[in-house]
Amino acid sequence: MFRDLNDARCAQRAAQILGVWFLDPKTRMNPHLEFGQAVRGRQTGRGAGIIDTVALIQAAQGIVLMEAAGKLEAGLRAGLRGWYGDYLRWMTTSRNGLGEKKASNNHARARRRARARSVTPR
Repeated sequence: MFRDLNDARCAQRAAQILGVWFLDPKTRMNPHLEFGQAVRGRQTGRGAGIIDTVALIQAAQGIVLMEAAGKLEAGLRAGLRGWYGDYLRWMTTSRNGLGEKKASNNHARARRRARARSVTPR
């Protein structure tokens, strides 16, 4: 990844994708999983959906690498920090997020990993 960030096109494309996925109001993922693993007619969402977002951990790691390489503009960095902060707040205050905290299986471990990584993009 670091090597690719020396290519301005790669860094620009990564920044574009991050903006579309996390920040653009028309396309962004909301920083909560209120509808994660919904079951039609039974549940609008379950905390178990947190495990499905393990890729957000890898995204956060990529964000850290981009920042270390000096390829993350201040506005994008601030927006990403805000998004991950909102996601962390949801995970630590919502019924679904707190429910996963109490799980005694791989779901609780996934939540801990996601929570730890959500505070990393600084």
